[in-house]
Amino acid sequence: MENYNNQLHADPLMQKAIERAKFKKSLLVYVVVISFLWVIYFVTNCNNGYSNFNTRHNFPWPFFPMFGWGIAIILNYFSVYSSGKSLVTKEYEKLKAAEKFKD
Repeated sequence: MENYNNQLHADPLMQKAIERAKFKKSLLVYVVVISFLWVIYFVTNCNNGYSNFNTRHNFPWPFFPMFGWGIAIILNYFSVYSSGKSLVTKEYEKLKAAEKFKD
């Protein structure tokens, strides 16, 4: 059984599927936690249904974790869903294929 699991993890498509599943889980955690932080903010800082952003203690602090963690999520997205080839490699392959059609 262990040999079968090792073969699955050695497969590049399986690795890509595992990475994408992990990304989707982390995105879900991000949405849940950031939503919870905003709920905490609004519950603790709202007076009579509106928030007064003019006072220092009412500064919308959930922007900081939302922004920082959001950058990490975006970078993770590009690393997981990119093709893995650099632009130079893609251009080289395109030129090489065009050269073959010339001959």
